[in-house]
Amino acid sequence: MNTLLSADFKGFPHRQKPIEAHDVAAMGWNVLAGDLPWPLAVLKQSALAHNVEWMQRFVRERGIDLAPHGKTTMSSQLFRRQLDAGAWGLTFATVAQSSHSEIFSDSVPANVAERFVSTAKSSEELQNCVRGE
Repeated sequence: MNTLLSADFKGFPHRQKPIEAHDVAAMGWNVLAGDLPWPLAVLKQSALAHNVEWMQRFVRERGIDLAPHGKTTMSSQLFRRQLDAGAWGLTFATVAQSSHSEIFSDSVPANVAERFVSTAKSSEELQNCVRGE
């Protein structure tokens, strides 16, 4: 299953027709040419890999289990990197943030869902999330 992207997504060109996420690279968009709306983030792959590895090593050496805050990026690719590096889960401020299936897409396997932590406004809200409602 692939995610359909549209102007409803941050960083997606406002006048572009919706496309599947796997087609983004073929679009040839150029940040420096102004093809994408601001604000946006550009990540240097080597710096990202270094930072993820450094943070996991830092917490591991201190006996800390890390569950990064998912709302910061809302990026399934970054979630996957953090989990693969050793994060035990992810945290979110609300159940709604943690329950967006399109965020997790193919990057985070369903059996990892129980490792995600969220702060529900009520026990009923948390139970509904766990049941997938």
